[in-house]
Amino acid sequence: MLVVQSYDPAVRFAEADRDMLTFVSHQIASALERKTAEARIEHLAYHDTLTGLPNRRLLLDRLELAVAQARRDESQIAVLFLDLDRFKVINDSLGHTIGDEVLQGVAVRLKAQTRKGDTVARVGGDEFTVVIRNVHHPVDTAKVAELIQAALREPLMAGGREIFVTGSIGISIYPTTAPTSRRSSRTRTRRCIGKGAGPRQLPFVRGLHERGGGPAAPPGERAAARAGPGRAVRPLPAGGGTSRPGRS
Repeated sequence: MLVVQSYDPAVRFAEADRDMLTFVSHQIASALERKTAEARIEHLAYHDTLTGLPNRRLLLDRLELAVAQARRDESQIAVLFLDLDRFKVINDSLGHTIGDEVLQGVAVRLKAQTRKGDTVARVGGDEFTVVIRNVHHPVDTAKVAELIQAALREPLMAGGREIFVTGSIGISIYPTTAPTSRRSSRTRTRRCIGKGAGPRQLPFVRGLHERGGGPAAPPGERAAARAGPGRAVRPLPAGGGTSRPGRS
């Protein structure tokens, strides 16, 4: 409803004035509705509908920006690949509705353990990726992984009951010691995210991309991967061996 009021008694609005104002108001309302719909469509294109997190497409965009910034600032970024352990059992035994609530709860906890400038994305059914900017030391990333593991160990309320979940985390650090092309970087990044890499496939890679084939790690790091589900893997000290988080 459009109400036209004049505060000057000498001014009177004619019917044509009211028709014009009505037309203008309808045009403005239509434009606002169109903008809202476009924003909604764009949000759906770049975000996961269940959790509201960035999806794979937006993750890759942000990751490319983060890599470019790391090159420019000569800084490091870290990528954490999280795969929930035995999530299929929850879906099969308790139903997909409760499974969805669990995924939403995990998304909230992941965001709570990261900074505002970092990215938390859902890239698969029970797979999440975290991009951490401005990493000062790889151990800092392992600490973030520990915080995530601790947050996941707390029970989640779903369907009126407590659900306990754990997750396997693989960590990759950029840059590598040997420079590679941007195309190689993008290819390796997409390959890792596409596989939903966890510690069984990518325990702790020294860089987001390396020369050669798949994500290979030294023997000591492959041994660290045998820590098993629910454990974050720390970077190796210079002399070899493994170092595990205090709380696993």
